[in-house]
Amino acid sequence: MASLITKFKKALLIGIASVLLILVFIIDIIRRSVEIDLGWILLVREIVAVVSFVIFYILIESLWKREQPPAKKLGFALVIALAIGTATGLLYIISPSGFELKVTALLPLGFDSVVWSNIYSVVLSITMIMTLLILRDILYAKRRKGTKRNFIILLGLMIITSLTTLTAGSLETGMISTILYIVTVSAMLFNSFRVSWIVYLSKREKILSIIFGFLLFCIFIAFNIIISRDETLISRSVLFYSPALQSFVSLVSLFAAIYFGMTFISTLFHLPTAEAFDRKLSEVSSLHNLSKLVTQVFDFNELVESVTTMTLDVCEAKSSWLEIIQTPRANNPARKLFGNNSSHPQLTTVAHKNISREETDRIMLTISESLRKQIIDGRKPIVID
Repeated sequence: MASLITKFKKALLIGIASVLLILVFIIDIIRRSVEIDLGWILLVREIVAVVSFVIFYILIESLWKREQPPAKKLGFALVIALAIGTATGLLYIISPSGFELKVTALLPLGFDSVVWSNIYSVVLSITMIMTLLILRDILYAKRRKGTKRNFIILLGLMIITSLTTLTAGSLETGMISTILYIVTVSAMLFNSFRVSWIVYLSKREKILSIIFGFLLFCIFIAFNIIISRDETLISRSVLFYSPALQSFVSLVSLFAAIYFGMTFISTLFHLPTAEAFDRKLSEVSSLHNLSKLVTQVFDFNELVESVTTMTLDVCEAKSSWLEIIQTPRANNPARKLFGNNSSHPQLTTVAHKNISREETDRIMLTISESLRKQIIDGRKPIVID
C-alpha cells in the first residue's frame, strides 16, 4: 500500500510539472505571435517556471541515491557534464532562428527558437539540479559539524540571487543582484575548501579523482563562460525562457568549476601519500576480518590458513608461515632450540604459503637460533635483511 502511495505521489508530481511546463510553452508561443504588453502575465509565467523547477528538485531528490562514495559521484558528475555538453552542442548544430534584442528584452525570431529554448532549458534545469545534489553529497562525505549549515547557506544565497531577477528585464542587472552575486561567490569559495574526504581515498580513487576533477573543471568553467555571455545563443535561449534559471545555472556551473578545480589540486597534493594510506587501510581491514574469523570460524585448519593468507596479502610478502606455541614435549624438535627447561615454549609450524616447512626450519636455524625466542620475549616485529 505504501509503495502504491509513493508511486502515486511521484506520478502526481510529474503530472503537475508537465502541466506547468506546457503552460509556460503556451505563453511563450503567445509572446511570439502577438505583440502586446503581457505585463503581469509574464511575472506569473516566471513564477510557474520556478515552481516547475522546485517540483523537479523534489522528484529527483526522492529518487536520489546517497550511499555512493565521492569517487563514484565524481564519475557520475562527469556523465552529467558530458550530457550538458552534448545538449549544448546539439543546440548549436540545430541552430534555431535566434533572438532579437529589443531594449532590455529578448524576442524570438521564429517559433523554432521558442521550442528549442523550452526544451533546452528544461534539460539544463534537470542536469543542474543533479549536479547540485552531487556537489552536496561530496561535501557531506566525512563532514564536520558546520558542513551542512554552510552548504544550506550557500544554497539559500544562490536561490535568492536567482529570484532577484524575476522582476528585472531579460538583460537587466540590479544593484542588489550584483551584491548578492559577490556574497554568493564568497560562500562558494568557503565551501570549496571542504575536501577532507580526499584523504580517505585509495590510490586508484585518487588517480580517478585527479582525472575526473580536471575534466569537470574544464567543462564547467567553459560552460559558465558560455552561459554568462549575453550574446551567445545558449545564454539567450535560457534568458528568454527564464532569467532566474539563467542566473541559477550560471551560479551552479561556477560553483561546480570552483569545487572540482579544488578537488583536482587537493588530490594532486595527496597522491604521494596514497600508497601509505592504502597499506594502512589494508591493515585495518585485515584486523577487522581477523576478528570476524576468530569469532566465526571454528575449524582450526581453516583459521590458520586464513590468517596466513591474510598476513601474506597485508605485508605484500612473497611467502609466509604461521607458528604457534605448544606445551613442550620430549619428542618435539623445538626442545633442541630452547633447551631442556620445560618453561620454554615449543613452536610448531601449522600453516605456510609459497614456502615449504623444511625451508622455514632451515631459514630460522640459519639466521639465528635465538630468533624465535626474541620474537616471543620481545613481542615485536623483527625486520630481517
